[in-house]
Amino acid sequence: MDNILLDNDIIDRAIKHYGERQRINQTIEELGELIVALSKSIRGFANKPHIAEEIADVEIMLHSIKRMLDLDFFVDMEIHHKLERLTEKMKRGEI
Repeated sequence: MDNILLDNDIIDRAIKHYGERQRINQTIEELGELIVALSKSIRGFANKPHIAEEIADVEIMLHSIKRMLDLDFFVDMEIHHKLERLTEKMKRGEI
């Protein structure tokens, strides 16, 4: 389920260059920036290009984390499981 735009070689070089600890810290920062952008959107200050930029940053960083911890398979399985649960909840009319 990899995004074809995410270049594993670049991701791996960034992990090696900056180190795993920095990549984790950067992930936390990027998640925070996305939260702020989405929060502003809810308050009526939607800036789609900025939100798209923050989503891209988060996707890159999450891909980095998955590669660092060798979690691709496990994350894919969790996504599959959670989407099945979501489908069932919607069928039952749950919130």
